[in-house]
Amino acid sequence: MVKALLPQLKTVIQQDWNVLLSGKHGIGKTFEVLRVVEDLGWSMKYYSTSTLDPYVDLVGVPVPVDNDDGTRDLDMVRPKDMDNVELIFFDELNRADPKTLNAVFEVIQFRTINGIPLPKLRSVVAAINPVDGEYNTEELDPALIDRFHVFYNMTPKPPLDYLKGSYDGKLAEAFCDWWNGHNNGKREFYVSPRRLEYMIEVYSNTGSLDILRKTIPPDEAIDFGALKKLIQKAEGKIKVEDQDMARFNDRANWTKDAVITDLTEITEYVYEHPNDPVFIDNATSFLSGRVGFSVCANDIAELFVALHEKSPTHLSKVKQAWNPTKASQFRTALRDRVKKMDVGDNLRQQLHSLESAW
Repeated sequence: MVKALLPQLKTVIQQDWNVLLSGKHGIGKTFEVLRVVEDLGWSMKYYSTSTLDPYVDLVGVPVPVDNDDGTRDLDMVRPKDMDNVELIFFDELNRADPKTLNAVFEVIQFRTINGIPLPKLRSVVAAINPVDGEYNTEELDPALIDRFHVFYNMTPKPPLDYLKGSYDGKLAEAFCDWWNGHNNGKREFYVSPRRLEYMIEVYSNTGSLDILRKTIPPDEAIDFGALKKLIQKAEGKIKVEDQDMARFNDRANWTKDAVITDLTEITEYVYEHPNDPVFIDNATSFLSGRVGFSVCANDIAELFVALHEKSPTHLSKVKQAWNPTKASQFRTALRDRVKKMDVGDNLRQQLHSLESAW
């Protein structure tokens, strides 16, 4: 079962409330609305408001009608399917022109068109992209915004559960690990969850890295080498590059004594090969395990520093794996170690940075 992006959305819609969703493109706004509607068993009408014709699609067009007394009137004829829907979804609302927004305004506020009630309509949901210069969007009228009961600002998340259910599980994890590293690295090119699914779909169906590379728009930069390594690791095709560190390709060799003994070589390898998924994942798993906080702070803190500087996403996984008590004890032990070091010591500055970030 796919995990809901907005677990409370179903409850909110069931209250017959209007909802405004905001967020970047490709993060699942439309998918989440469709999921809730299907779960509720409701009927829905979808509108892409950027292409919506307010007269043909909503208000209606005037059609001459002959009366019994010989006179003629104009009736506004509109689509009748709106009379049978329980939810209307206005997608890309802040790309619509003013005439369209005025027509939508009445539907949202009064659930009527030209004053005629939409008898089964229970909720109106709309989705918008941010007005931040990245999108061809406009600020919504505050009066229109005020007609929504609930607002959600959705943040991008890789749909790991969905992808694992649709594609090879290890491959899905590899793509999502790469996605986290790419987007958390604040690169200029944002890879949407939808783009991520296109990428894994293309690779799953073709097995071609050359075609996979073409799923990224021209002139946009990604760390394709890191993605390639993660894919090869998922497929069991990659080994640790440095032969001196090859034994650490086996997670069983990551013991406290081995790491303390080879700490200098291990940290150097992290600095030189931060995108080696086998080595970095094994290091992360080791630090997330049953290694005591004192050993971490006093004997192998340099490995924490290396991950902090070269692979912060993996270090955050270590922190999440620890309980709050161990994390607090580690910070205290780091602080005590820093106090004992010379002021000009470079490692002292690195440990202080690590302690502050932790």
